[in-house]
Amino acid sequence: MLIDAKFIALDSSHWRQWLADALSSDPKARDAARQFYAQLGETGYTVLFCWHHLEELMAVEDAVLAARRLAFIRSLPFLAWIGIVPDEDGLGAITDIMAAEVEAALAGEGTLQSVRSAAKRRLLKFGSGEGVVVDHPAFLSLMQWHSKGRVQKDRSITAIAPFEFLQPDMRVRDLMNQGMRSEGEVRLALERQHKALTNEIRTRGDKRITDAEQRSLAFLKGMLEVKQSLPNTVRELVLGGYALSGIDESDIGADSTISELDRLVTFRSQLRVIAEKLGYDFDAIKRRVSPDRLPHTVLRGAIELHGQSRDRRPGSDLIDSYLLALAPYCDVLLVDRRTAEDVRQASTKDPRLGQVMGRVEKASNYQDIVKQIGTG
Repeated sequence: MLIDAKFIALDSSHWRQWLADALSSDPKARDAARQFYAQLGETGYTVLFCWHHLEELMAVEDAVLAARRLAFIRSLPFLAWIGIVPDEDGLGAITDIMAAEVEAALAGEGTLQSVRSAAKRRLLKFGSGEGVVVDHPAFLSLMQWHSKGRVQKDRSITAIAPFEFLQPDMRVRDLMNQGMRSEGEVRLALERQHKALTNEIRTRGDKRITDAEQRSLAFLKGMLEVKQSLPNTVRELVLGGYALSGIDESDIGADSTISELDRLVTFRSQLRVIAEKLGYDFDAIKRRVSPDRLPHTVLRGAIELHGQSRDRRPGSDLIDSYLLALAPYCDVLLVDRRTAEDVRQASTKDPRLGQVMGRVEKASNYQDIVKQIGTG
């Protein structure tokens, strides 16, 4: 069966190198690109593609280059891709990976390995490149517009997400027992947070961000708008905020910390999106699916806990984390050097990673990959 074939997912940098050679005016470069694809096939590997690869390749200003890249992908005679869950035509993303895993868990698959196997059968699609990329005259311009907008959004997310608005080791119950601040205290606190968040974005966010103060202000304004719709006591405010992410008071243990609940907030917020996508009642399933039952959340959670601290967080880090979710569904995943080290460190701390992923490799150039995977 095709599902038992070997799959390799390239890093975005390798796709760009491969495409640069394939589209080059130099016949030697074009020949190297052809040989790479042929050699992968000869060694039994099929290239695995997903929506996030396409986003990366389309996030260019040059529409001619983007069109040529699309044409090359469509010209490939055979490849595999992440499909859309539930069953629809098209190219899937990390949300489809999570959807397939959630469906497997809800169907009763009890181990990470069985969830992985069931999700893989649901996710992987096969065919020519024409089955991956939509053949429509409006697709190129829409894809470029979407991809360039996503780049800006990713830069904000990676810059702001790690910022600690509260002490991560504070117990949530202790926070709930605090009194409300006066209007003056709230104003001073917001001014301090705005200054601190602006500095965080400038010093640790993507270097290409030029409007750190505006992004900080927009984020805090959004938080204030949410707060205004919630009750006015600290206890009710905390519970109301968590309820927006599907977390009830019964989910908050006596010693639950801010960081623990933050991780649950992230997971439940994602699960709510997936429940809607699959047509499930979120409240009916939210306690039936936990992060430790889904291979990709186990992997990404381990990287978050045990990976390296970043002096700078470029927007591309978010796409790298999405592509890392392919690791359970391919035999070899190519990543950049930092991600490879993250995986190495996390693997020494969390033995479950060996159960949920294939090989994770790095290579400086796409032309080195065939030899490297053959000797690994």
